[in-house]
Amino acid sequence: MTEEEKISLKKELEFVLRAKLFFTADVQLVPEESLPRFEIKAELTEDLYKK
Repeated sequence: MTEEEKISLKKELEFVLRAKLFFTADVQLVPEESLPRFEIKAELTEDLYKK
C-alpha cells in the first residue's frame, strides 16, 4: 500500500466513523500483524465467564 493509499484510507475511516458514530476519531494506521490478534478477545471472554 502506497503512502497516498494509506492517507486516503485513514481519511475515509475517520469520515465513516464521524458519520456513523457522531464523534471524531484520530485513526492511526499500524503495520500489518503488529497488534496481537486474539489475546485481548480471549481475556474479555474469560472475564465475562467469571461474573
